[in-house]
Amino acid sequence: MLRALHLGVYGALAALAIAIVIRPAALWVRSLGLFGPALRCQVPLGPAFAAIALAVVACTVTLAHRLSIRRKPGLLAHTALLVLVAAAITIRGGASQPRWSPAHPPLQMPPPATSTSGFPAYPDASVLNAR
Repeated sequence: MLRALHLGVYGALAALAIAIVIRPAALWVRSLGLFGPALRCQVPLGPAFAAIALAVVACTVTLAHRLSIRRKPGLLAHTALLVLVAAAITIRGGASQPRWSPAHPPLQMPPPATSTSGFPAYPDASVLNAR
């Protein structure tokens, strides 16, 4: 009974940590353009979100493996998962929202040429072809 409670609590903590960091981590990976067209999104602390997500998965797999072969996981594995959950909560609380860039940035058009810009205006084509 105690072992099932232990698995349930640590599974819920791992699911909480992944739920907190997976959206920013996935946006950051998609904005790199490795698996398709790159999103025009800037994710602050994107690499940190991805690293925490991978670390939580690795720690959870390690805990599950050690429990499945009936070995006691040890204090370090428990502490690592709790620290990662705390880091996930902290980094999500401190990070700002992703910034989306416009799909088509407006073109920077030069100002129309006038005689006041320092250069003389070109004459009309009728004046040039008058000869």
